[in-house]
Amino acid sequence: MGIVGATVNPGIATHYGLQVDRGALLIQVPRGPSKSAGLRPGDVIVKIDDVPITGMEDLRKIVMGAKVGQKILVRLQRKDDVFEAYVELTTAPE
Repeated sequence: MGIVGATVNPGIATHYGLQVDRGALLIQVPRGPSKSAGLRPGDVIVKIDDVPITGMEDLRKIVMGAKVGQKILVRLQRKDDVFEAYVELTTAPE
């Protein structure tokens, strides 16, 4: 996916003023498929393909189980809004 993230818990949600207390908080979105899909630092991924994401471990499991070239539907919380975007998975840079 090309992201650096952290697991959201109630403490992190309060500290950063997030609207959700579970999910994967995007810390960095360098060049790659997630940036191309419009994801930004500060977004919280809460669902991938209708599967709830409670943290980075959930996100990793889904991405590692997917194939290169597969498009996944990502639902994310951005401030007070909810967005959906398709991210096409690519091979990890070496």
